Amino acid sequence: MIDYLSYFHETQVVLQGGGSSERLLEITKNRFPKPRAYLGIKPRPLIDWILLSYVAAGKKEFYVTLWYKPETLIEHLDKVSKKTGIKFTYLIEPESKRLGRAGVIKYYLEKGVLSEERPLISANCSDIIRINLKELAKFQVEGIKKGFLGTIAGSPTEQSQFGRMICDPETGRVKSFQEKPVINLPKGVYVNTGLFYFDSKLLSYFYEIKEKELPVDIEKSSALQKMVSLGALRAFPYVYSLKDWLWLKTPKEYRMLKKVDLEKFLGISPVEKFLGEL
Repeated sequence: MIDYLSYFHETQVVLQGGGSSERLLEITKNRFPKPRAYLGIKPRPLIDWILLSYVAAGKKEFYVTLWYKPETLIEHLDKVSKKTGIKFTYLIEPESKRLGRAGVIKYYLEKGVLSEERPLISANCSDIIRINLKELAKFQVEGIKKGFLGTIAGSPTEQSQFGRMICDPETGRVKSFQEKPVINLPKGVYVNTGLFYFDSKLLSYFYEIKEKELPVDIEKSSALQKMVSLGALRAFPYVYSLKDWLWLKTPKEYRMLKKVDLEKFLGISPVEKFLGEL
């Protein structure tokens, strides 16, 4: 029998921070990537607010994917590491070729930096999600017993700007993905939050991603499509937009998030206890 706390302890956490943040040029002015933008009434970089839940749950080791101006994020995280002992491994995409979120996982699995023998969480560095990570790990482990080797955190709340995952209403098995349709959500359809939990048995499918696919997001990759075709994924449909999930995609959202008490939103304080003083 798998112990979910041990399973969570063994899980690799990959924070996807490699985007170019084109929609936020008004804010970044080409000086830094989105995860380096300061947010909240107690201003800290976005990546800190994403890290906070994981560190509070006991994680002390992270993999961070980087591409656009990586040195600005590395400088900040190195300071966090020095103050807290948290270990960061930087997964930098090659300058010569963009890989995308799925491609970078494949690349660093092939290099042996990521382990194919440990579970893996992939989380976007544009989304602050309030989620009980140990409950997510418990859900993942319970799913393994039923033949589901992967979990995708989903939201039952309508937000037309996000892609959908179509699930079996009874089992939660993920059947397909749709790219940002503007519809009301029927039963069994959830917004995809971009938070994936993969058992180690699924990681071999990333090796099957073809060169011609790159750069490729996880949702669009042949790896995820293979998992879907095998019925290996199910939804964790308990993340509610705005109540449990905030995102940064536009300058308007940036201005809104500047005014949010993110410690209160996440229910974790003070942030300095976990990530140190700035």
